[in-house]
Amino acid sequence: MKMVYISELVKTLMHVRGPALTWYGNERVELSGPVVARWLTKMSNLLYLDLSDTLFGPADDSPSTLAIDLPHSWQATLWTIAAHLSGWNVSFDRTSPANVLVTASPFTPSGRLQATTRDILLHNMEPLAVQWDGECPLGTRDALAELMAHSDVLESDIDPQNVSAWASPADVDILASDASRILLPEELCTSFSPRLAPTLVELWSGKRSAIVIARPASKSEREEIARSEKTDFPPLS
Repeated sequence: MKMVYISELVKTLMHVRGPALTWYGNERVELSGPVVARWLTKMSNLLYLDLSDTLFGPADDSPSTLAIDLPHSWQATLWTIAAHLSGWNVSFDRTSPANVLVTASPFTPSGRLQATTRDILLHNMEPLAVQWDGECPLGTRDALAELMAHSDVLESDIDPQNVSAWASPADVDILASDASRILLPEELCTSFSPRLAPTLVELWSGKRSAIVIARPASKSEREEIARSEKTDFPPLS
C-alpha cells in the first residue's frame, strides 16, 4: 500500500461528489466525502493534540496504541483509519495494553489494560447521537463531545508511519478498476477484516465511493442493493 498522508486524504474527500461511504448495518447510513473528512479530521486532532504520548513527557520510539472496543461499524472503521494515519497503532483486544481506549460500554479494564490506559473514551453508537447518554463514569470521557470540541481543520500534517504495517488492501481487481461506485466483497465487510480500512483509504484517495454491507445478506439481496445503489463494480450477473 502506498504511503498516504491524512492531509491529502482529507483534501481529496472534501472534493468527492456524492457519498464516499454507504454502510448497511442495522440501517443504511450514507456519508458524503466532506462528512468523512470532518470525522477523520476531528479524530486525528483529538489523538494528536489531546492524547499523544508527547504531551505526557518524552516519548519512546514506539507509537501510541488506540484500543477500539466498538461494534463492527462505520464509526469503528473511521477510528481505525484516523488512528493509523495519525501515527498510532490500533488494537481490537480490550485486554491488551493500550494508551487510549474507545468503547461503547463502560467497564473495568483488565489489569494489563488499566495499567497502561491514560484515557477511556465512551462513544455513543446511537443514530444521530452527539454525546454520551447520561453522565460519564469517573475516569472516562465523552468521545463525541471531545470530537465536537475540535476544529474541522487538520492541525498537523502527520507522517503516516504505521501505514506500512496495515494488511494489504482488497484484491487488485477492485483497486485497478476504473469504477467509481464499488460494492465491496462480503469477506471484507460482514465481520472485522484488517483489510477494510486500507481498502477504503485506497478507494477514497482515488475519489471513489464504497458500499459496505456489514450484515449477513443473501446473493439476491446483495444484487438488489447493488442495483439500488447504482454500483459499477463488480458487474452484476
